[in-house]
Amino acid sequence: MKKFLGTFILCVVMLSGCAAGDITVGQIPPPPPRPTPPVVALPAQQQPAHGGDVAAHAGEVFTLSFAHNVGPVHPRGYMIEVFAEPVEERSDGRLVINVFSGGELGSDAQVMEQILDGTVDMTAILSPNMSHIVPELALFDMPYLFFNAE
Repeated sequence: MKKFLGTFILCVVMLSGCAAGDITVGQIPPPPPRPTPPVVALPAQQQPAHGGDVAAHAGEVFTLSFAHNVGPVHPRGYMIEVFAEPVEERSDGRLVINVFSGGELGSDAQVMEQILDGTVDMTAILSPNMSHIVPELALFDMPYLFFNAE
């Protein structure tokens, strides 16, 4: 009985040290700001061929949709939100990314079909969910395929 009680107290003490501290769910600190890369203007002969006049699209706002199946407090969902905000800021509001989190537009398989149809622009899913479209990706999801690193 003393051995059991001692083990139990030891486990409680060890697990109490695993507390998250002052960070609670939904209060993830923002990442540090990244420096803005310098804008370099190319000479006219090196301008990319875009097939149209840039001035014709000067005032347009382009909206992209980004769908994923995790919540905004999940690390992947949080980083997608962190990605979307500076895109709009750096494009001076001309490029807006609408984020659909928590499976709002369907499961991973449904979102992949929507990407193929052109109704969704971006997603962040795992390779097992893409293997029904690209079967070769299933290779990376085979556990214990090799006995060792050689």
